[in-house]
Amino acid sequence: MTTINIISNCTEKAVVLKYLEDRKIHKVYTSSAPNATGFARSCAVKAKCSALIVEEFREAVITGENLAGSLRKFWDHPEVRGSGMESRCQVQERFLDGIQMILEEDAGKEVVVSTHPVAAACFLAYFDPSFTLEELIARLQMGTWFIKVGFEGMECIDLEEIRCV
Repeated sequence: MTTINIISNCTEKAVVLKYLEDRKIHKVYTSSAPNATGFARSCAVKAKCSALIVEEFREAVITGENLAGSLRKFWDHPEVRGSGMESRCQVQERFLDGIQMILEEDAGKEVVVSTHPVAAACFLAYFDPSFTLEELIARLQMGTWFIKVGFEGMECIDLEEIRCV
C-alpha cells in the first residue's frame, strides 16, 4: 500500500512533525509557495529524506472583486473557468497528475504532500463528491488540514481526515 499524507495550511508545524516522526516517510513533495516549502523542508529534515517541488500541488488561483462569490462559482460550477482562473476540474486533474506520479515513483512507500486548502479540497471532492464548499470553509478556519490517503496501485482504498492538533 502507498500512503500519501496531504497536509495543507500547516499552522501547527511542531504538532504535525511530532505526529509524523514515527512514520517511515520516504519523500516529501511540495508546491513552490513559501508556506508549503517551509513545512516540507522541516518535514524532510526530520524524516531524513528528500523534498521535491511539484507544481501540480500549487493552490488554485481564485480571483475577483468578490472573492467569496468567485469561490462559490469555482466550487458550484466545476467545469467553468473564471477570468484568470482554473476550473475546479482543472485543479483536480493537475493534482491527480501529481498523485499519479507519486504512485508510480513511490509505490509501497509513505510520503507527505505539502499543499494548500483549495487544492486539497479539490482532490478530496474527486473521491467524495458530497464534499461541500461549506466543509472547505470550515477546514480553512480550523488551520492545519491533514488527509491520509491509502492506495493499492492506482485505486484509493482508504481516505481519512486526521486531527493531530
